[in-house]
Amino acid sequence: MSQGGGGITMIIYLIVIFAVMYFVMIRPQKKQEKQLKAMINAVKVGDEILTIGGIHGKITKIKDDNITIVSSTQKSALEISRWAIKDVTKYVEDIKEEKKQESKKDEKPAEVSGDETAETK
Repeated sequence: MSQGGGGITMIIYLIVIFAVMYFVMIRPQKKQEKQLKAMINAVKVGDEILTIGGIHGKITKIKDDNITIVSSTQKSALEISRWAIKDVTKYVEDIKEEKKQESKKDEKPAEVSGDETAETK
């Protein structure tokens, strides 16, 4: 006796396994790579970065695929390739300035309604 349906079932199982692997492993990895590439391409002077070698620094100059950074601790200039950036964060001073601007927005006096002005007069 031959089992003709067994081969088709095996192929279907393999297709299902590859589909699950794609949606669980490959697709999220490609999405993460796309986000990292967008982040690296959006760097600007003044951003603080972390390299794949573990060096923290502030970007001082950008030219094509090379970036010059100043190390946070040693204050020494290093030239690295864009692909060596692992993470990009805003520079601490920019964050402080944004917080100051937000606090100024919060400090604006609330508008006084017509009833309250009559009571204060």
